[in-house]
Amino acid sequence: MIQLAFQKHKGIYGYRRIQAELRRIFDVQINHKRVLRLMQEMGLQAKIRRKYRYLYHNKSSSYRVSKTF
Repeated sequence: MIQLAFQKHKGIYGYRRIQAELRRIFDVQINHKRVLRLMQEMGLQAKIRRKYRYLYHNKSSSYRVSKTF
């Protein structure tokens, strides 16, 4: 069941979300530590999302440039 839930969500879900999914869909009471241990034994590891890095580009404005007459 753990592998089914892991593959269903394309490896994105970690042990906490898989444990919640097992409880919600399959109505199975299982501890999150057991899910973690079983996932480690099966070699399942969730993909880690990269943190979004906001790139700020300083645009030079025409009104800030001093005009020479």
